[in-house]
Amino acid sequence: MMRRRFALGALVLTIGVVIAAPRGTAQLDPVAFVNQLGTQAIEVLGPKVPAPQRLARFRELLGADFDIPGIGQFVLGRYWRTASPQQQQEFLKLLREYLAQAYSARLAQYAGEPFRAVGARRKW
Repeated sequence: MMRRRFALGALVLTIGVVIAAPRGTAQLDPVAFVNQLGTQAIEVLGPKVPAPQRLARFRELLGADFDIPGIGQFVLGRYWRTASPQQQQEFLKLLREYLAQAYSARLAQYAGEPFRAVGARRKW
């Protein structure tokens, strides 16, 4: 049951990375990008890394490889436009922290198995 939940979480993360990756990087080769990012995440965020260090490392990956403003706009949908700039910035700050907390904890449970994206499809 735990493996199934983790696999689902990894799938959601992978989809999020492909959708929200900075445009220049993901367009070159999305499968290679996801494989590289997934492998890097597992190496630096595994169960042997202390929780505070793992959280700090995930925040670095999140800042470097994810389009948080794009994710935030997607998540809020039409409500993004009705939010004030201050509300938008506060939401993005909270979203970053939520993602860092949630996924750094989940990646800590992932050990001993290889990470491999097997394909990609262009949705738009």
